[in-house]
Amino acid sequence: MQIFGHCRFSWFGISDTGRELTGIEDAHLRLWHPLRMAIRFHLFEHLMLPSLGAQTDQDFTLLVTVSEDMPEVFHLRLERVVVAYPFVRLNRTMSRDYAKLIAPFMRETTADGTIQSAHFRLDDDDAVPSSYIARLKRDADRVDTGGLVCYPSGVVGFLDGQQAKHGFRSISYHAQGLARIAGPGVLRSPLHMQHRDMGNHVPSYVDPTFTGFHFTQHSVNNTLGYGEIVHSGSDRRLVDRMTRNNPDLSTGIVSPPRCDEAIAVAFPFTDGPGIRKMLEATTTPAQLCEEMGFALP
Repeated sequence: MQIFGHCRFSWFGISDTGRELTGIEDAHLRLWHPLRMAIRFHLFEHLMLPSLGAQTDQDFTLLVTVSEDMPEVFHLRLERVVVAYPFVRLNRTMSRDYAKLIAPFMRETTADGTIQSAHFRLDDDDAVPSSYIARLKRDADRVDTGGLVCYPSGVVGFLDGQQAKHGFRSISYHAQGLARIAGPGVLRSPLHMQHRDMGNHVPSYVDPTFTGFHFTQHSVNNTLGYGEIVHSGSDRRLVDRMTRNNPDLSTGIVSPPRCDEAIAVAFPFTDGPGIRKMLEATTTPAQLCEEMGFALP
């Protein structure tokens, strides 16, 4: 079973970046603003890629799709970052239609018409546990072609104002590591489907018995929209939901003890305090820009 990951690194697709924008130039200015890009690179470099670099099974490919017209300073940093990870394959494109641009790659992975492959999605600011690839290889054989593999129990790292916190959360058919089994005729990647709804339409294998993901909420999280370059913390609705679901947080602690224990097991390249420090660094994006050499307009 071949394993392929799909990640869009600040790729410009109008369906994703079209909210609150007045045109292509405005979209480019907001999507590739140095403050926003510094935060995206910070989490990509210190959380997402290290989680894949820590996999117990390194036999997989991560396709990182990026827009050709992204400013050169960001292309250069991206190249320097990914060279340390031999599983990364950069996919530069001018296309704004992800379904069309990814179809050749999907066909390539089932070129002889018989080979099955598992394709997972992962955003550039999230993470999967070190056992993820090994588990996916094992579990992919449990599902027919076109079906899904989902690990719905995980942890969320978020900002409550300037303070980073962690808590447990269970999310069915979430975006962090959701995988689809491809084969003859299956050309839609897990990035080109309504992931929350797909479980209603195709067979799936679901294992909630371990920490299956780290979902990261921060000040340039895409779900917050593009009305501001940098938002003030995480989505307030998420903060309130995490506090309701993790009552210990209401006592003033930043993470339930069992949560930090779970993080240490799932993400051995870091720990709970380490990720929270990483998240809190995103509240000072100008400092990140200075460290990365990104000039502010």
